[in-house]
Amino acid sequence: LLEKSRAIRQARDERTFHIFYQLLVGAGEHVKTDLLLEPFQNYKFLSNGYIPIAGQQDKDNFHETLEAMTIMGFSQDEITAMLRLVSAVLQFGNITFKKERNTDQASMPEDTG
Repeated sequence: LLEKSRAIRQARDERTFHIFYQLLVGAGEHVKTDLLLEPFQNYKFLSNGYIPIAGQQDKDNFHETLEAMTIMGFSQDEITAMLRLVSAVLQFGNITFKKERNTDQASMPEDTG
């Protein structure tokens, strides 16, 4: 189910897209550094933190996903680009905006990095 509301809001004890969890659990430290990944609690889109699924291992599922992409013929550069996109979605979720007074314009608060 691909819906934008699921990416930004989850019910209590509900996960957002599985690839977010798989990436954060399954990627090695070098990949996490390259993709600028941080711990679960640093992402607004993961407001419920890390929620495991009984009988599922996100790390194993991540490696199975990478293997499936390779089997489907994606190059390593294409796989890396897809993982960068997933990381970017998590990063974009942390951007905040504030409405400017007496206008329809918005700006980013000073503390937005």
